[in-house]
Amino acid sequence: GEDLSSHVIAAPDFEEQKAIATGVDRETTRIDALITKKTRFIELLKEKRHALIDHAVTKGLNSEAPIRNSGVEWLGEIPAHWLVAQLGKISIARCDGPFGSGLKSEHYQADGVRVVRLQNIGWASFKDGNEAFISHQHWQDVLGCGHEVLPNDVLIGGLGDDKNPLGRACVAPANLGPAMVKADCYRFRLNTSRANPDFIALALSATARAECGYLATGATRDRLNLGLASARVVPLPPLNEQTEIVSSLNRDTARIDRLTEKT
Repeated sequence: GEDLSSHVIAAPDFEEQKAIATGVDRETTRIDALITKKTRFIELLKEKRHALIDHAVTKGLNSEAPIRNSGVEWLGEIPAHWLVAQLGKISIARCDGPFGSGLKSEHYQADGVRVVRLQNIGWASFKDGNEAFISHQHWQDVLGCGHEVLPNDVLIGGLGDDKNPLGRACVAPANLGPAMVKADCYRFRLNTSRANPDFIALALSATARAECGYLATGATRDRLNLGLASARVVPLPPLNEQTEIVSSLNRDTARIDRLTEKT
């Protein structure tokens, strides 16, 4: 290798070296403390964002509204004029992804029919990275054009981890193009005369840990199937109130997101 002993470096006298080292240590300690403080502030903003959404989709925007017991243990009290509904009952169609040999990673290619995977289903947000596609021909001939995803469909993650809770949901975006869901991802097409997809995705995500996170034994449930996803319970305000809640949350969360980005 290269002989480093011949390299020339600037060498102030010993006292100045000590002074420089002390100064650098002091400044880096200050910067590290500031980073720790800012990181904690971002965590608090994230907690505030989740709490804001959780309260709005389970209690509404009007703190003066009469309340009643929902009859659902983990949900508790809800506004008296709200309903409680199973997801399957407010959907006109539902499906999961193909299991077995119908879809493997070796079928992926650079373009074609988009395959929506678990990493695309965020907490009430569609994550557009990690793109995967299969050919139109494979989708048609092998999968019979099944498992289709259209804009405004609600997508649910049937597996979870520390950062992405089991049962989280998002809405399929308008610009997705031809698309289908992969295994362990569930697609629900809602009856939009009763349910706003954005509200339902927020409600499903906000209640995911409470409803799906643990079995009665306290053991973590590692997976949902389509039947369990269909049986999930959502608070259901009147449709116009669902839309108001979504608009209010969009404004408030955008403000928090801007502050997070700035921090």
